[in-house]
Amino acid sequence: MSRRRNNPQRNGLAIVPPCEEDELISSWLARVGRFYGYSVADLLDESGLDIKTIDLAAIDIGLTRAPIGLLANMLNLSAELLAAHTIKSALPWAVNGLAQEAGSGPFGATSPLRAAICPWCLELQRIDRGFSWLRREWVLAWRTICPRDGVRLRESGDVPVAPGWQEFFRRHPRVQQATCSGSICALQNEFSASSSPGAGETMQLNKSLLQIQNVLAADPKCDRKPAAEDKVRLAVMVGDILWALTRSDRAFPERITYEAFALQAFDSDWHLARRRSSVPADYTRFGVMVRHSMMASAEIIAVGANPPSPLCLPRIRSQNELAFLLSILTTPDADELVGRSSRWPKQSQAALLEDPR
Repeated sequence: MSRRRNNPQRNGLAIVPPCEEDELISSWLARVGRFYGYSVADLLDESGLDIKTIDLAAIDIGLTRAPIGLLANMLNLSAELLAAHTIKSALPWAVNGLAQEAGSGPFGATSPLRAAICPWCLELQRIDRGFSWLRREWVLAWRTICPRDGVRLRESGDVPVAPGWQEFFRRHPRVQQATCSGSICALQNEFSASSSPGAGETMQLNKSLLQIQNVLAADPKCDRKPAAEDKVRLAVMVGDILWALTRSDRAFPERITYEAFALQAFDSDWHLARRRSSVPADYTRFGVMVRHSMMASAEIIAVGANPPSPLCLPRIRSQNELAFLLSILTTPDADELVGRSSRWPKQSQAALLEDPR
């Protein structure tokens, strides 16, 4: 492997590109490695560290302290400063709501974080800073839409990308390359409104979902204005319904209840059948597209309005989706959802207990 002149030292790197304020530590390590012409594994090896003993997902989250000190020494900064970049430090309320792979990675006991990116953000980062990075908020399970650009996040693939997001950067080799304004135009064309059936309804639904995601991703201890009370209650309700959608359908135990509410615009029968595995399911372990589809269904159920036909699967729909959801849950799960509904608006609590027919 070819080496650049600026080789790392075993007593710490002489030059380290600064970490962006909202950047994952593993993303930062990948950028440092590319600065020296190394992969993350080679960078650690040249610094006297073994990738097999470094749990990068745990470091990103902030679940471990010892490797933080080793990396901090390699980067020539204090362990406290590096720890401040962990998700646990920056977003402590989000630690249990991270998008992760179903199993553990090749190294370390922590399941790799699931990469999702905003193409517009990556492009604007390259234009503004000359390089791109992965934002912490892109690994929040609630985030399926970019809060800056309003576009749906994308995954690099269906395979783990740890260590150091190497697979992500292999699939996106231009992330660190110079760009031109023409690529922005291409992105704008890609995400412009479509004339396909249901496009307007889909865009409106995504706008509503973004407001819900902003609430779910925010610090719950922050003071909330009275004007936002309705949005908060709706977001809480959507979160509870998402839980219910991951539970078993009592009539079809091999399926999660979400299959009865999946929207044709976001999901298909073929994909639904192909994903049947573990029931009940863990929402945080699904890919970003599936999480987006599930949240869209949850929002429609919560609002109580049937969407236009282009969004719907061809099934017999109930006049009361909340009550229908309750009716297909197992008894223990139905009791749990009723208990959770105490935090909902009174009207929604009553609708949940009505006859679904």
